[in-house]
Amino acid sequence: MEIAQRLQNLAFLALPARTRPSAPLVAILDELPYPADVDPGLLTTLRHWWDAHKHAPNLKLLLAGSSLAFMERRVLDANAPLYNRRTGSLALAPFDHAEAALFFPEYAPRERIEAYAVLGGMPSYLEQFDPERGWEESPIATALRRNTYLNEEPDWLLLGDLRRDVTHGSILRAIATGQRRPSGIARAIGKASAQDVSAQLGALLGRG
Repeated sequence: MEIAQRLQNLAFLALPARTRPSAPLVAILDELPYPADVDPGLLTTLRHWWDAHKHAPNLKLLLAGSSLAFMERRVLDANAPLYNRRTGSLALAPFDHAEAALFFPEYAPRERIEAYAVLGGMPSYLEQFDPERGWEESPIATALRRNTYLNEEPDWLLLGDLRRDVTHGSILRAIATGQRRPSGIARAIGKASAQDVSAQLGALLGRG
């Protein structure tokens, strides 16, 4: 109710400014999955509010969330309350290898590449390596040490965005045992062809 009331106040403030569309009034709901879990009716409330006020030219509502699966299922999906109400969307990509290398100015060029191969381009992952500790020590102190953020992150990802499909875990185990081609991964987990695992592989690679 607090979010709904604040949005109503924002819409009220927008009314006298209709003739000044160059001065937008912006509401940002960051990490939308959390309030939506607390209030299951929040997305429906947002739909009704937006339908009532979307014609105000200076009123902007931005919805943000770090859970890609939630944003796709609960916001963008055809069965979601807010379906067909977006005026734009932006997926923030991880850093590329050159941007990630800036986290480790003391590393040698090869070490920067190795760090990127392990961590990828997610800022929160890159922050886990101590640039002064050195490349050989950092994985041991983080990813390979129990109860650390990087060590537990794979399990959290599987329990979160991917928990609806147990095939993801089977695919990761097949890759860990040496399977590299989609067809080989499919056979290793009892699927007929690469097409049977294409959606899950896309999700694991960040394309799902």
